[in-house]
Amino acid sequence: MSASGRRRILCIAPPALVFLVMACSFAQSQSTYDELLAAALAGENVDYVQLRATFARTDEYHPYGVFLDDLHERARVAAAEQDSALGVARAESLLAAVYPSLETQFWASRVFGALGDSVRADHHLAEFFRLLDAATGTGDGSSPDSSITVIYTGEEYLILTGIMGLEVTGQAIIHDAEHSYDRMGVRNVATGDTGYVFFNVDCLVATWDRLFGR
Repeated sequence: MSASGRRRILCIAPPALVFLVMACSFAQSQSTYDELLAAALAGENVDYVQLRATFARTDEYHPYGVFLDDLHERARVAAAEQDSALGVARAESLLAAVYPSLETQFWASRVFGALGDSVRADHHLAEFFRLLDAATGTGDGSSPDSSITVIYTGEEYLILTGIMGLEVTGQAIIHDAEHSYDRMGVRNVATGDTGYVFFNVDCLVATWDRLFGR
């Protein structure tokens, strides 16, 4: 699908029940995520919204610190150097650690593409779009009520710059009675128009509160 087609996905409103699925209550067990991941890896039909939500309730979920950024940088370097053995090792390490991340699937596709493995590159690009559909299924980001749901802040920048083609001009976190949002100031590079895109960051805030207290 073209980039313009993918941008149109961001304008499709979902059923309100998606918010219930994505609520980060940490009630789902590790085994639930393991089962969903195993099904995804086997090519079975999986609810990617639930996959991301349950992952964010496991001890494997670490949205803060340099761990994920380091893995992405290692994958980027491997893709740039077209080092086959190193690239495969780093891509597989990234996938094993954070499979439901948009950035993970993006970089895995880039690495395998750079190495000439079109089958694996296409597979992870398809996984990227499945996860993107899950993230944007909660709305188009035009307001808090139609915010896009992310599990890593890096996903916000990937969606804004890589999918929407916008420039980020600022960021603020806002709260209402039930949810937390990143309000991202943006500018359309082509037209100069400015505005905001809203992301639901309940998963990140819940993890922060669980680790450090509010």
